[in-house]
Amino acid sequence: MYESGKCANVVKEMKNYQLEILVYLRPDGLKQDKQILPRMKPSYYCIYSGNKGQNSDHTKGVGIMMTSRADKSLIGWEPVNERMILVRFTTTQPRVTLTVITCYSPKNEADEELEAKEEFYEVLQNTITNRSKREILHLMGDFNAKVGNDNTGYREIMGRHGVG
Repeated sequence: MYESGKCANVVKEMKNYQLEILVYLRPDGLKQDKQILPRMKPSYYCIYSGNKGQNSDHTKGVGIMMTSRADKSLIGWEPVNERMILVRFTTTQPRVTLTVITCYSPKNEADEELEAKEEFYEVLQNTITNRSKREILHLMGDFNAKVGNDNTGYREIMGRHGVG
């Protein structure tokens, strides 16, 4: 998002696919928790959790981009950490909310990162467990899973293009 034109391209694709919300990882360039994207008509908003500020390297974080229509349904959000954000929306059903958890799991290629991954999944489990029964939960993100090419029994959710 930090580079010129990226936001416009994302908004164009959201319009093409008629998306009201879109989750994204490493939302480069965002410097505050919620901001309106300038020169986008109708208005689009970004909610962000991660490292920010003028001196930030803009390499970590997760976020949600939404239309002004979705923003009207926004109840609130909780930046859990630089790898996870929870956003809540009203729905057409009374007393039922839509909760979107967006996350970006650490890789597990080194021993230090394995510890970070275990901590990440513990925080994620606590975040999921603390939801009420009146919430529709959508969990989206990159879990850095390593999968093979045998998708027997998982054809609806797994492709056959894994390595190993």
